[in-house]
This record gives sequence, structure tokens and C-alpha cells, in this order.
Amino acid sequence: MNEDRPSWEMTLAYQEELAAGSAGEDVRSATWLLVDDGTVVLTAAGQSHLLRVGDAALVGGQVRHRVATHDGAAVTRADLRAVAVAYPLANPLVVRDFVGRHGGVAELVRRCPLAGPCRPSALFASGYASLLGAAMTASWL
Repeated sequence: MNEDRPSWEMTLAYQEELAAGSAGEDVRSATWLLVDDGTVVLTAAGQSHLLRVGDAALVGGQVRHRVATHDGAAVTRADLRAVAVAYPLANPLVVRDFVGRHGGVAELVRRCPLAGPCRPSALFASGYASLLGAAMTASWL
């Protein structure tokens, strides 16, 4: 692994309200998702995953996926992507109770997303990416 190159990258993180009955759209982009309220169904790689409050998921950019909700939900999303990790990760990588395992990380991203009033620098975004990537990987391992 190249020490000069970051292991994780991201440029944005934001909070989103999903309306009841939202079917979502099929997308092919790197996505990190944290369920803040309600439930969502993540469909990726031919499988569906029911995500509840506190669960998180990471989907690599090469996999088409969709996020839907029946009753409405609030989520935090980011364009987190692995750049140079030492081993292959599950895709999608689903972490149950991410908030219980990494409450400080979740609260940081919720309170200061990479969009809106915080407007952090590129260096700050790089730190967020490393922090989220490490938390997701540690939970998965």
C-alpha cells in the first residue's frame, strides 16, 4: 500500500429525510449510509438489507444500489470510498448498531456534516474519511 495515498476518501456528507413510500433510485456511486430515524431497505448486489436506527452500510462505487423506505426515514449519507485498503471488503458492508459501537464518530458526522454550516476543509474531509473507514472496517472485522 502506498503510504502517500490515503486509504479512504470522501468529499461530502449530508443529512436527508426520505418521504414515506420512497422507492429511491438505482445509483452506482460510493455511498456510506447511517440510519438516524425509521427504517430503510438497502438493495445492492442482488440482496436486500433492512437497516434500522443506528445501522450503517457502505456500498462500493462499482455496485448498483437503491435505498427505499416504507414509513419514512432520516439518514446521513456520504460519498465514502475505499482507495487503498489492505484486503477486500464486503460489498455492501453492513454494520448493525454502528451508533452503539462508534457513537462518537456518528455524532461528529451528524453535528458537522460536510455540507451546510460547518464547511470543513479538504484536510478535514480526509480525516472524516479515515475515521469512518476505520470504524466500518473495525466493526466488520
